[in-house]
Amino acid sequence: EELCAEISAQGVANSLMIKDDAEVTSDNAVAYIHSWSSFLKDRPSEILAAARKSDKAVNMIMEDLREMELAEEQAKNNIEREEEER
Repeated sequence: EELCAEISAQGVANSLMIKDDAEVTSDNAVAYIHSWSSFLKDRPSEILAAARKSDKAVNMIMEDLREMELAEEQAKNNIEREEEER
């Protein structure tokens, strides 16, 4: 779960084009994922499973964000329409 969460966090950040303020943050993420290498060395299927789960999580989060943006835009349009009708 931890590896999946870390990969997902990086995936969401990349999807949202969030830049690190410092390379340290990215380096820390890479170092954390790299720390899994000894565990994954003997279990290569685990990285694939974590990547699949992460991909699903990122897609779900991004879809939720799109839906929230759409709802916000619709609410804004409704408010503007109501103000014009007054």
